[in-house]
Amino acid sequence: MTCFVEFHAAGFWCRGEVLRVWIAEMLAAGKKYPNPPPWLPTALGYWDAIRSAAKYGRADLRFEVNVTNQQQQNECIQFLETVGRRKLDPIVQRANTLAISLVRGDLAGMAPTVLEYWSNEEWLGN
Repeated sequence: MTCFVEFHAAGFWCRGEVLRVWIAEMLAAGKKYPNPPPWLPTALGYWDAIRSAAKYGRADLRFEVNVTNQQQQNECIQFLETVGRRKLDPIVQRANTLAISLVRGDLAGMAPTVLEYWSNEEWLGN
């Protein structure tokens, strides 16, 4: 199952399992994040709901639900950079790096693209 990660009408496709693990990493980082911005706790709740939904089917993650102005955008980038400093599986790191580019405005487009994500067999270690 694939999911779309979006910010203001641009985004990238991500395997559901990758999205779930990446969001779990964001949730773990969010619990330890010093002086979180006011929007982050609400965003963590939304992201957790998306993580749960991705287990059962397609669930799209839309950063603009909680990131609605330039200050929040900058705070979100800082948070994602913190997530990226965690010990992440390379494919989860790729999703996080793409998200940073997306929120910065460096990644544009809605068309499906091939992002070289591992196959299910590679992801599951089979």
